[in-house]
Amino acid sequence: MAKIFISYRRDDSGFAVDRLYDALAKHVGDPKRDLFIDVDNIPAGVDFVKHLDARVGECEAMLVAIGGHWLDTKDPETGARRLDDPDDFVRIEIESALKRGIPVVPVLFGGARMPKAGDLPESLRGLTRRQAVPVGREGVVDAAARLAGDLGLAGRPAKRGGRAPIYAGSLAILVAAAAGAVVVADPWSRPAPPSVSTPTASTTTRAAAPRVGQVFRDRLSGGGQGPEMVVIPSGSFGMGSPAGEAGRFENEDDTAGRGGRQRTVLIAYEFAVGKYEVTWAEWEACVADGGCGGHRPSDHRWGKGNRPVINVSWEDVQAYADWLSRKTGERYRLLSEAEWEYVARAGTTTAYWWGGSASHEYANYGADQCCSGLASGRDRWVNTSPAGSFSANAFGLHDLHGNVFEWTEDCYVDSYSGAPTDGSARTVSDCSRRVLRGGSWDSSPRLLRSAGRDWINPAGRFSSRGFRVARTL
Repeated sequence: MAKIFISYRRDDSGFAVDRLYDALAKHVGDPKRDLFIDVDNIPAGVDFVKHLDARVGECEAMLVAIGGHWLDTKDPETGARRLDDPDDFVRIEIESALKRGIPVVPVLFGGARMPKAGDLPESLRGLTRRQAVPVGREGVVDAAARLAGDLGLAGRPAKRGGRAPIYAGSLAILVAAAAGAVVVADPWSRPAPPSVSTPTASTTTRAAAPRVGQVFRDRLSGGGQGPEMVVIPSGSFGMGSPAGEAGRFENEDDTAGRGGRQRTVLIAYEFAVGKYEVTWAEWEACVADGGCGGHRPSDHRWGKGNRPVINVSWEDVQAYADWLSRKTGERYRLLSEAEWEYVARAGTTTAYWWGGSASHEYANYGADQCCSGLASGRDRWVNTSPAGSFSANAFGLHDLHGNVFEWTEDCYVDSYSGAPTDGSARTVSDCSRRVLRGGSWDSSPRLLRSAGRDWINPAGRFSSRGFRVARTL
């Protein structure tokens, strides 16, 4: 039996890899068994070089995902190029595959070009003689189908399911993904706003039913307070994008095609929404209290505190909402997709709450071509930015566009045909994909739009994924 082994640099190519993972999952027998996607779970005390070499030895093919900064990605501590480090995981994996004679397929993301032999360590120069497959964000599905055919996967039945457990399965593809972001040498030196763990002057501890526009925090049993919440008014809005909106996708209307017809959604109730995305400090309070499944995700040395927590799956964030509900006696949950777009628009009809064009003055996002972080203007961060670094929208909410994708409650369906119009979440029998909204630090502008939709396996953990909570009133 062969394996699909997916290895990548989270800070550079999380978005590209998660799309490729889901597309490939349709061509394998069982994604839970057949797909490998993380090296974070190497057992403590194990020689990681030998461990990685042994895993690659179980493979029959390798994909190497290459983005625009694959060659010059640097270690944030030493400033040295990662590929020049003999202990770099990506280098170890590719070296092992080349030595073993495993088929290696470079996959080029975002217009990246194949590196030249002289740009690579000698042990990796064999990579330049391998036929590459170019792929853009919209072409991931087609590229996966082509790879499936070339590698003999086409026609195999695919099972829906959760994210693959580590090192299990059949067929072997190693995605050594090092695409995307320019690494800033000292990510902790940037100025940050006051920690969101400290109430602002307008914040009150809830004693009675909160009013529309009020900012409050629920008390936690045993001490402490929950996230800052803002009360959102009831209302209606046009969900999806009109036909003429630049950058729109065909899954943003109720016609499953190019009609561009928005639908009216009526949210006839008030509810509360997190003023910020859930932060590391808030997540770690849950873990310290025995909640959140004890999951301690990596921050990739970007900084924790009041930055949004990352590398959490849909299943992980459900555990956080359950913990918060128990600690407060209130019902905390994820937003539905309709609720998310309603609060992101905050009464506007443009592509972004501030207008019709993306701007780094209002949001933290990436380059125009997927998938790399970009510091520009007020957006000083190549990866995640501290909560509240940009202006709030008319509802008083921050970072709905960019920073991290936000999980919603909904199952993903290709159009809004048949979806609820009352603000509730859409659930279907096959819920192997959950909806993400808002774009992230490495997203192109079109994914940041209020109407933009994305999706991924609910068990996926990536550096561009986070969440905010809602509370039923």
